[in-house]
Amino acid sequence: MACLIRRFLSVACAAFLWFPLPASAVRPDEPGSSLRPDLFYRLGVVLIDVPPLRKRRADIPFLVQGFLEALEGPRRAVSEAALRRLQEYPWPGNVRQLRHAIERAAVLSRSEVLDADDFELGPGAEGGPAAPDDLTLRPALANLEREYIRRALERSGGNRAEAARLLGIARPQLYARMKELGIS
Repeated sequence: MACLIRRFLSVACAAFLWFPLPASAVRPDEPGSSLRPDLFYRLGVVLIDVPPLRKRRADIPFLVQGFLEALEGPRRAVSEAALRRLQEYPWPGNVRQLRHAIERAAVLSRSEVLDADDFELGPGAEGGPAAPDDLTLRPALANLEREYIRRALERSGGNRAEAARLLGIARPQLYARMKELGIS
């Protein structure tokens, strides 16, 4: 009976253990893997591939909101400019770095709404959009053009003729580019 109980407890405990493995150790048959095959088949019941945060930019607003709600003290919010800046940053430290940036800004800022200036993000935060994950030119150029058009529209207060003048293109050309890039 004791052996049966011990076996049940070890199986029950193993079912609830979480083993986060480094990317280099995920598959034992890949070159450079540091994981033994027998250990992989014991632990690898369910493999969840979570892409880096720079590939999941749409998740950033939800993560920011969750981190702000978890903080003690006064309720905080994040401005649209700050959220845009957080989404443009490449996040080499992934979610942990984002959480630390939110906590640091919340502690150091005195206002209820965290602005873009409240975040110290480090290299890659200033001077344009984040570095692309791959070297495919067309999507990168489309993203860059989309960002320039959005900035021109923002600067001109939504006046498309003025935005076209700021961009140095004709108004019909701006309309065509906006339609092609999906900007409303």
